[in-house]
Amino acid sequence: MTVVQSHGWLDGLQEAVWLVDESSLLILRANAAAERLAGAPVAAMVGTSVLGLASTPQDVAFWGEPAQVVADGIHSHTSLLRADGSLVP
Repeated sequence: MTVVQSHGWLDGLQEAVWLVDESSLLILRANAAAERLAGAPVAAMVGTSVLGLASTPQDVAFWGEPAQVVADGIHSHTSLLRADGSLVP
């Protein structure tokens, strides 16, 4: 796994962003908006599986797809599992 260096521009984005390693599915970096949305510090999310944020069977299935399918993205409505166990619709 390669750790991505800090990018100040990432924290300037209003949208929550997580950079995920395609082979390990580990979170490499997240921004301040992701920290607020997930209810967990960036430092606590980095190095953990993105599956910890997945809250629906569709999300889990998506992340189980081959890397190219994941790279192509998905258009769906989903929820996010926060650090305190609550769902963000």
